[in-house]
Amino acid sequence: MVVDVAEFGDLVDKLIAAGVNMTEPAAVTTTPGTAEPATAEPPLAGMSVVVTGAMTGPLEALSRN
Repeated sequence: MVVDVAEFGDLVDKLIAAGVNMTEPAAVTTTPGTAEPATAEPPLAGMSVVVTGAMTGPLEALSRN
């Protein structure tokens, strides 16, 4: 798995240089700028999400369409 992720090193570097925040919201353990523990829940906590659309490529066989 690490080898798979290593392939994207250049892309990740470009995204960081472009200002993309690479920290998962749930991974933040302290409030930015302080040593206080973070109390916020992940952005989708308690929500239901429905994704629609058709699958293509290798996942097409899993589509219900």
